[in-house]
Amino acid sequence: MSTGPASAGDNPMRGIALFTSAVLMFTAMDTTAKYLAQTYPVWQVVWARYAFNLVFALAIIAPTGLPSGWLRTRRPGLQIVRGIEDVRAAATGRDVLDPADDLHEGERA
Repeated sequence: MSTGPASAGDNPMRGIALFTSAVLMFTAMDTTAKYLAQTYPVWQVVWARYAFNLVFALAIIAPTGLPSGWLRTRRPGLQIVRGIEDVRAAATGRDVLDPADDLHEGERA
């Protein structure tokens, strides 16, 4: 952290506004997903959620352009394993670290 005078990039009010906006957006996304899941299949709600978030994010990023090298990784093997695990978890509906298993682990002994 810098102890000198504030630089031109320091803007606490902008940070507060961005943080508040992010919290409100996540709350709205979660509420909408839970409401839609009562009527539509969960996989369809999840797909729509990610598809519309992608469109929204690209609309924000597009005017500034994508930074060069943003798709490069130093560990492509780990990225491939992560992708395979994401597909497996989505296909089986179960995550590797299932919180329900942790809660009931003592009862199985």
